[in-house]
Amino acid sequence: MRNAPGPTGGAPTGSRLSGRGGLRTREIRRASPDFVLKHTGQHVGGVAPVGHAEKIRTLLDKSLQKHNLLWAGAGDHNSMLSITYKELQRITEAKELPVR
Repeated sequence: MRNAPGPTGGAPTGSRLSGRGGLRTREIRRASPDFVLKHTGQHVGGVAPVGHAEKIRTLLDKSLQKHNLLWAGAGDHNSMLSITYKELQRITEAKELPVR
């Protein structure tokens, strides 16, 4: 899962989105720590998929469907949450895309 506040995205540098799903193919860059804090209200290393300071667009890598359980930050550096792909997509309203 990658949170993508605004057009600058949050996936690792060099990842590419498929042109499907209404988004143009382009590089997604990792958001800076300041950008993440400003848009989520949480520090890098513990960002939860929900509960942000403002609503953000979320992109979800379809390849994660193969895992029975996913792990994500839960708002701080000491907390994690386990969640299924389907539930993560539901609670984040994420756009599902293949990331390659």
